[in-house]
Amino acid sequence: VLVVLGFCIAGGAGIHYLRYPEFEVAGMLIFRGELRRAFQKNLRLEQLTIALERTKNEEEWWKTVADAAREEPWVRLTWSGRQPPREIVLSPGEPHWSFQIALGEGEAIQVEGAAMESTGATVRPALDLIGFSQVLRRTLAARREHPALL
Repeated sequence: VLVVLGFCIAGGAGIHYLRYPEFEVAGMLIFRGELRRAFQKNLRLEQLTIALERTKNEEEWWKTVADAAREEPWVRLTWSGRQPPREIVLSPGEPHWSFQIALGEGEAIQVEGAAMESTGATVRPALDLIGFSQVLRRTLAARREHPALL
């Protein structure tokens, strides 16, 4: 038992001393709740996908997107290239970053957000913007191809 305990202590000290990034990431996933936060992000994207697939028209689709955006530390959401353009101001202040999602046919949704430290938004993990963009493109394209099926 002492040999195994000594081996574990020596191994732990070696890992700590070498500071391999893989071990730091594993430690964050296991001990700091990163695994749970990653799961929550994926779950929120899946819930958004289901909600968008259930919408009956583009108006309802946009409302669902806007409702999801209200849960994020975002400042503004704009749907351009369509008539009329849509814009929702989600919080006061100037944005610190922007992310544009090309929807095709000259349409895009632009997401603008605040700096995380200025919002104090640490309770909920931010939505994965790449995943968010894929969900929006896929569900809007499906909505337009088969409006009666969705």
